[in-house]
Amino acid sequence: MKVPYAQHNAHVKRIHMSSFLAFSYKSLGASDANLPRVYVDLGDNMDVVVGDDDDASGQASRLASSLQGGAFSVASYAVGAAVPISRDATKHLRALRIRQGDPFDICDGLGNVATCTLMHDDSANNKRRQQDTLAIVQQAPRHEPPPTPAWTLAVACGSLKGGRADWLVEKTAELGAATFAPVTCHRSSNVYDGRITRWERLARAASEQSLRAHSLNFSDQPLDVRDLAALASSGKPVLVAAAGGERAVDIFRDEKYGGASEGVLVVGPEGDFTPDELNLLLQSGAQAVGLGPSRLRVESAAVALLSVARVFATS
Repeated sequence: MKVPYAQHNAHVKRIHMSSFLAFSYKSLGASDANLPRVYVDLGDNMDVVVGDDDDASGQASRLASSLQGGAFSVASYAVGAAVPISRDATKHLRALRIRQGDPFDICDGLGNVATCTLMHDDSANNKRRQQDTLAIVQQAPRHEPPPTPAWTLAVACGSLKGGRADWLVEKTAELGAATFAPVTCHRSSNVYDGRITRWERLARAASEQSLRAHSLNFSDQPLDVRDLAALASSGKPVLVAAAGGERAVDIFRDEKYGGASEGVLVVGPEGDFTPDELNLLLQSGAQAVGLGPSRLRVESAAVALLSVARVFATS
């Protein structure tokens, strides 16, 4: 089978298809939910080519229309579309031993997922673009809802050294938090400078590994203690890891927290919040949460609190 040209227009670039090899499609069954997953960059979608023999021009027109509307996503792909896969994503697929013709999922981080098969393109045009791997869409895209509750993990991680903050971001993505927000306070400085791009890349890789369909969001700016106090005062569930707090399992049995649609999980810095900072949070309506008798590192406490929240959400 050969994938034909798409009709050329101002919004859809033409990819030379004449050197594509024929390949076999594997059956796609009920186990597709566990297929390997890679994210595609929305910026790469200008290179998408439609590959339906019967209606290539019509699908190309619909693709161009979606681009003009500025709302392009994986949801716009038609069956037969050829989607360029980045070098990083290709390495991920190779590590999982995905070969030509094998099925896998592509995702845009917005909840839109499409099952594809892998195909290599050895054309000169693709070599010039440093892109030699394509995903051929096999099934109509589907939408996966975001996990609920939508927890924001707010952590005072400014003092974490030696890659510990990077590890925390990875685990935050794997455990299904909606947003990661660094916290500034007396014992934790601003950590955004020079790190956000790296964190986004780490979160993306962790999202692929954990098969999440929605990217981990990052707050536009670090939150300070007053921001967290304002959220608690507004009635939003805010849970603060604190020594001597009520047991986490008991708190999440409370409908206010266990049944919440969103909320904020807060972990203080090394040395914890100052007494004044903690009092401000609690007096504003935040709930102190105990995580057991052990003294935990910042990243350990954050993962423990988020894990308990996720377990109660799924049960």
